Amino acid sequence: MGVRLYRHYSKAEKLQAAEEILRDCFWGDYNLTAEQIVQIAEQGTDYDKRFLFGKIIANARNIFITLRIFSEKDLAKLLDSFMIPAFRKEFFEKRINIAKHLLLGRQVNLPQYEWILPKKYQPLWK
Repeated sequence: MGVRLYRHYSKAEKLQAAEEILRDCFWGDYNLTAEQIVQIAEQGTDYDKRFLFGKIIANARNIFITLRIFSEKDLAKLLDSFMIPAFRKEFFEKRINIAKHLLLGRQVNLPQYEWILPKKYQPLWK
């Protein structure tokens, strides 16, 4: 098991992450509020969660903050089932693999980042 940065967010932290998601990922294309984003992440259908996850993985500046809006179980499922598009394949593969490693503690093959990705991690929070 590798590094694991995932921790459950409080409601206030989820709302803060949702504001960042709206700013980075939606650009006014949809008429959503931060509360609706949190509701999708917590109680949305699988389709809605995949839609939100796709927007985050493609556009978020900080996936380590924004992806934690999902439960750990949902995040693992979304990371495992994401269909990497042929367009920008390397970009998506890196983001997915780094998220799997840092948020879920999975060992992944990222030789270009071995020097920086810690093998063991002691969380700063409890």
